[in-house]
Amino acid sequence: MKRRWIAAIAACVLLITAAAAAATDNTLVRFYDSAVQLLFHTDNVTLNGKAVFTLDGERFKTAEAQYVQAGVDSLMDLRLLTPRGDGYEVENGYTVIADNGLCYVIEKYNPFVYSRLGVDRNDTIIRRSVFMDSLTAIARPVVGAAAGMLAGKLQEQSLENGGTELQLKLAPGESNELLDSLAVMAMREADHLYYGTDYDNVKLQSSSIPEQPDVMIDDWDGFFAHMYEVKYGQPMPKDFFDKLFGSSPEVSDAYVMRQQEVLAAMEDYSNELCTRYNGGIIAIRADGTHEHWDTLDEYYVATGGQYVVYEEPMVTLQAHWEKEYGEKKTLEELEQISWGFDQAQYERYLSLQDKMEKEYLEIAAADGTTAEILVKADGTTEMVRTIDITGRAGIRDYHTVVTGITESTRELTVDSMDVKAETDAEGRLTKAAGNVHFKLTDMADQTYDLGIEFELDVSGYGESTVKKFDPKDWGVTLRPMGY
Repeated sequence: MKRRWIAAIAACVLLITAAAAAATDNTLVRFYDSAVQLLFHTDNVTLNGKAVFTLDGERFKTAEAQYVQAGVDSLMDLRLLTPRGDGYEVENGYTVIADNGLCYVIEKYNPFVYSRLGVDRNDTIIRRSVFMDSLTAIARPVVGAAAGMLAGKLQEQSLENGGTELQLKLAPGESNELLDSLAVMAMREADHLYYGTDYDNVKLQSSSIPEQPDVMIDDWDGFFAHMYEVKYGQPMPKDFFDKLFGSSPEVSDAYVMRQQEVLAAMEDYSNELCTRYNGGIIAIRADGTHEHWDTLDEYYVATGGQYVVYEEPMVTLQAHWEKEYGEKKTLEELEQISWGFDQAQYERYLSLQDKMEKEYLEIAAADGTTAEILVKADGTTEMVRTIDITGRAGIRDYHTVVTGITESTRELTVDSMDVKAETDAEGRLTKAAGNVHFKLTDMADQTYDLGIEFELDVSGYGESTVKKFDPKDWGVTLRPMGY
């Protein structure tokens, strides 16, 4: 968790230093070396940063973070603020303390408990590896060779403390393919590390190629038995699976062979059905009949698969608790009830959850347009379109802007940039600040402006400390097992 966010920050830092490729006398290379030294070779340092993210000028996320590395111990404190339409901001994030091989995690949505995990000791911000060493080594000559591409866009200034400041300004349209490629690599590597997005499987094929439908089997055992009868001309023995798994090796092997042949027949049948349709959902019944829907929403509505998503589950529960039981509970009190220590209160908690779910599903069923009903923190509801497995959804089709960007971005280019970075007299990176604007194109061919305004302070070289973790200092108790 900690390493993923640090990797995202690291990707941005490397992008900033590599972007200023017009420096003379290899000044840019020196700044790049400073960034690599900080991230991969420094065992004692403190970073404080803030970033504001906007989409078409509208803020959708603010991140504030502190990271301290002190030998094999470290502390990462991340605060995320997400604005809502009613003016309220949702706060999330976590604190992670690595203490001599153990990792303690406190999540801001539940700041009264902590989790304990075992981790490998590491004494740098980003763990070195053969791959990362190779990548940074390859990038260095690329950075050096980029000199001249941005002539006149970069200003170098000596500071009173003996350090150096670099400022790079790019007006809209003044970027180049190298910067765009670096931006894509940095952003997508951070996206992969934090969100697990697999860009190798993002298809950019022509829309003229038919989409593969998604196949749902309503009753797998029933469909298997049906295909067995189709394959062998007789009903499947009732004890087929007993003999498959519990017979002598000779009998079991014969049944395994039949199982594989039936599975192949099931796959062939499914593949043949897929050739009849362009995208959508195919549901196969136990008797081999099937039905096709164009969207997941149509499928879920027709098959009783509608579901509820809560914007703020505990806030909604709080309102329903007062309405149902006539008692006002704080969010902290409801969290404690959810742990199950008080059996009577816990049963009321579970009963109310079931009642809430039923109430909102009835609203969804009466609407009948989409599978998902979103319950907002203010008590209102909204029917939300489900993202089709085979569809080409755009950024705005997702619940959050962050998810839309990570799931739907097809192309990313640098639009404009105004960034500064400073090193001290020893060549160590001490500050970075500025703003970068990217042009995003999503899977629905819509374009957006993604803006990032950031500031980063680096200090405490050789002087940073991380206090040994003590639950009393943080006011937390160990998270109960199974919670």
